[in-house]
Amino acid sequence: MTYYRNNRRSYRNANPGFTPCPVEYRIPRGNPAAEFNLDSILAMTAAAIRVHGEFISAKVAREQHKRPTGAIVWDQFDSNSGAMRPKGERTLKLTDADKRTARKARAWAELQQGSEYATKIAEIAHEDNRTICDRELGLACSIVGCWLRDEARRAADAARAANPGEHIGTVGERVEFTATFVMARETRFSTMYKFDCNGSEVVWFTSSCPGFVRGTTYKLVGTVKKHGEFRGAKNTTVNRVQIVAEVKSAA
Repeated sequence: MTYYRNNRRSYRNANPGFTPCPVEYRIPRGNPAAEFNLDSILAMTAAAIRVHGEFISAKVAREQHKRPTGAIVWDQFDSNSGAMRPKGERTLKLTDADKRTARKARAWAELQQGSEYATKIAEIAHEDNRTICDRELGLACSIVGCWLRDEARRAADAARAANPGEHIGTVGERVEFTATFVMARETRFSTMYKFDCNGSEVVWFTSSCPGFVRGTTYKLVGTVKKHGEFRGAKNTTVNRVQIVAEVKSAA
């Protein structure tokens, strides 16, 4: 594999079909001399996640054609000086909760070690580091997203330990159940869909795209493939799943 040393022109010449990522799915660049206050960046990231409901990395933004969280945070600052824009010019409003989230995320990042990414965020979050440059903005924003994900994982592990759930049906049985869609994750050959069925975990591996919406409850029919356990919680793997109906929440 040829290494192009980040030279985009050389890469385009060697790969005629190459199409650069659209600007709206990238984190912009500004004055290289601009200095952004790290605590302000982290707090604004927390605000962006609170308002938009999730952290979107640059990679996910390119793949799913969404605007990355880093770009949303970028809009709240002056690209030439790095100073935060006046309240009237910002689309995000900071709260005390956002600032607390930023402080906790920074303290968590400072203790990370092991991987290259962990080392980088630990260096950025170091107590002596007050400002960052525009090229570090995306990495700084990811600190909040990763901390929130880590906290969610810890809470989920604690909930599973308190309520390990029950297996659904018996292996080989065709069962009907009502469950709430939790998440989807790409695997090597398929996509894993995870559901919460009254505290019990149900997993379905498929290459189809059923279009589940996170947090939505569905009535499903599937065949029990196996019973297992993950992180102390019982789970049921099903296949040949069919959607019977979407369960509407009570108004």
